[in-house]
Amino acid sequence: MHPPEDSLFCPQASGRVAFVLVVEKDCIFHRLAQDGLPQKSRCAMVTGKGMPDLAARAMTWRLATRFKCPVVALTDCNPSGMNVALAYKLACKSSTLPSADEEQFKVSQLAWLGLSPFDLDVVDPSAVLPLSSRDRTLAANLAARDSLPPSWADCAREMLDADRKAELESLYTSGGGVGGVMAYVLRKLRDQEWLL
Repeated sequence: MHPPEDSLFCPQASGRVAFVLVVEKDCIFHRLAQDGLPQKSRCAMVTGKGMPDLAARAMTWRLATRFKCPVVALTDCNPSGMNVALAYKLACKSSTLPSADEEQFKVSQLAWLGLSPFDLDVVDPSAVLPLSSRDRTLAANLAARDSLPPSWADCAREMLDADRKAELESLYTSGGGVGGVMAYVLRKLRDQEWLL
């Protein structure tokens, strides 16, 4: 079981990996690779191109196990983005319990780096949108989940209360320019701003 080659970027295998970055979106994954994030920060990057399949989750688990390093997820600021991160962290999709095969690839130490509702002040206001009715239902379901860590439930409630969402691409138009998402990732890592 191997993910496609274009969904994994890892520096020299013999080198030290400082962290594993799970990226929700394929376009952001490729942009970060093109901008040189893996070389500049010694990270391995994985993308499941949206909701991850078993191969993407297995690869993430394998990297985390091999390098014994932090694993952080970078997703859109919306309930679907949180669900993508939770698919890695809890080894299941939003509405299902993990199977025995999936359970072994749980990356319980995964932290959600963002884009979180607490970070929307760095996003161009024109890129911030209200939640759809589907988003509100997903966020309410997330906030009510017993398996959700308390800080993640608080974040889901904040999304509901603020009634706002934004996509990662908005960081490129918010004064961050070319390095918008990369600058955001590096700042959040430096300041250790993430949800466990």
